[in-house]
Amino acid sequence: MERYPLMYEGTAVGELTAETSGLYVRFCAQGRLPDDGLWCAWAVGESGQLRLGVLEPGEEGARLRRRLSGREASAPGRLVRGELRPASERTLPVWKLTETPERLVSTPWISRALKGRTGVYVRQEGTLRYVAIPWGRGEPFPLTPLFCLASVQLVEGRQRVVYCFDAGERPVVL
Repeated sequence: MERYPLMYEGTAVGELTAETSGLYVRFCAQGRLPDDGLWCAWAVGESGQLRLGVLEPGEEGARLRRRLSGREASAPGRLVRGELRPASERTLPVWKLTETPERLVSTPWISRALKGRTGVYVRQEGTLRYVAIPWGRGEPFPLTPLFCLASVQLVEGRQRVVYCFDAGERPVVL
């Protein structure tokens, strides 16, 4: 079991633990809340962060227990601390428009399928790369062979098909 401080505004207010068990990681965040209201625990790593959820207040402080897949838990990279934040504070993904979507992946057929497309956005979260391809009613579904791994989302104000790739450029189920 790994232990990390649970921080709020630079002060330790509790502890975050992470324990790997098979394909899963069990997180437990516990500590004192700085104020009334809803508070979330975040796992902060070297290359990103992961929202774990809302802590439940109790007589001996607040606590959250959460079990995530190892793949999801690894998104922020090597963990360095936990953070306590108001539940209303969300970190929105940062999408960047790319002029050369064919360079996002080196897999030849995917690169060819992306060549010449406009309005393609990308974002990086730890070792995961998300690619958002514009798609509208009546248009062919982008990257059809991977359709079962896609998620249709609103990205930068337009419906897009989002695919996720790991560091080895293997598609990841969303």
